[in-house]
Amino acid sequence: MKYILTLTLVSYCVLSSWAQADLSLEQAIATGLKNNYQIQIAKKRIDAAKVNNTMGAAGAYPRVTAGFNSNNSFLVVNNPTSFLDGNTLAGLGLTPTVDVSWTLFDNYKVRINKERLEQLEAQSVGNSDLVIENSINAIILAYYRAVIEQGKIDVFQQVMDLSRDRYDFEVAKQELGTGSTFQVVQVKDAFLSDSTNLLRQQNAFRAAVRNLNIAMGEEDATDKSYNLTDELTLDQQVYNKATLRQKMTENNRTLRNQMLNQELLKTNVKLQESNQWYMPKVAVSTGLNEALSQNFLWNDALPDIVSAGGRQFTYYLNFSVSFNIYNGGAYKRAIQNATIEKEIGTLNIANQKRTLFGQLDNQLATYQDQLNVIALNDQVITNAQQNLNISEERYKRTLINSFDYRNVQLAYLRAALTRLESIYNLKVLETELTRLTGGLLNVE
Repeated sequence: MKYILTLTLVSYCVLSSWAQADLSLEQAIATGLKNNYQIQIAKKRIDAAKVNNTMGAAGAYPRVTAGFNSNNSFLVVNNPTSFLDGNTLAGLGLTPTVDVSWTLFDNYKVRINKERLEQLEAQSVGNSDLVIENSINAIILAYYRAVIEQGKIDVFQQVMDLSRDRYDFEVAKQELGTGSTFQVVQVKDAFLSDSTNLLRQQNAFRAAVRNLNIAMGEEDATDKSYNLTDELTLDQQVYNKATLRQKMTENNRTLRNQMLNQELLKTNVKLQESNQWYMPKVAVSTGLNEALSQNFLWNDALPDIVSAGGRQFTYYLNFSVSFNIYNGGAYKRAIQNATIEKEIGTLNIANQKRTLFGQLDNQLATYQDQLNVIALNDQVITNAQQNLNISEERYKRTLINSFDYRNVQLAYLRAALTRLESIYNLKVLETELTRLTGGLLNVE
């Protein structure tokens, strides 16, 4: 009896002492998106793509350089054949320069590069959306798994309460002399078993909450518990296959990213084609420099140092036109390879669509089958509850024995747990259908 009381007390303490804060599915998703490092990394990649998506990065603007050169010399002439023999010369020179180079035309490569940079930015956004979508999907499933495990606690608690009542009933009968020790031992064993099952289920619920914390990116997954406010109710959705297929084609994140990649492959073909021989590259370069110099000469015969300065200003403006005539077929091969990659991308999109259509049809068919399963589960649980109520009354009137009553209890337990799992499986299918059709981001 002390052991029974200990189990009951532990069960109560576990449920009541575990600090709980209200947590809705919307709050769980918001927390998860805020804490997810992969999402933060993806957003940083978007920022980098935006920085690169400029006309300057595409090559539209000129390149300007500035600098200066310092040319200094010191020469002692000791050569009888030179008219400067016996003289010492020193020179100081400084030449500042400014150079500007600008590609005026390169077969529309600036436009093509800008288009490519825009596509890369869109691709970064698509990758970020996919990371967010996967995070939301994981949080939804973890949240509802915890809800189901919490619901199972109520079922086990109900069954344990029935076992406690049955135990009290048999003890009272024994004290009145109408019961037996054998019956007390039997119902006590059932009560102990139900108490143990309740504790195990409480452990399963805590494990589900820890997994939810992990999905939300909490630093300490074991430190937080919640009162989950969103219930997992049976909400039957009516789906139309044609409508779902259209939504998936337009909004599926994986497929959209594949199409963005295909646009990049098309742009690469245009970029390689811009290198063909009949399209020139026109460039202009301009600049200026000013050479400043000061020279000194002296020897033993001169009373003073002789110095002379100089200045030379230069400006240039040059144009160039060049053609890529031949380089061993490299340009042609590059165009062919880019075209092949584009064709492979087209096949990948077709294959991705076929795979997604198959997944969508399978999930939809399974969803309809699961609705039928739940409909049968509802009948089973209704019948099991009715049978339990009748059996309880018949047991108290000694019209059935404890073994028969115990079997009815276990049948009700199995039916209740099966129905909870069926509802969760339906939610998994519903979430997957939403993900396939690109609707999960609307959950934010």
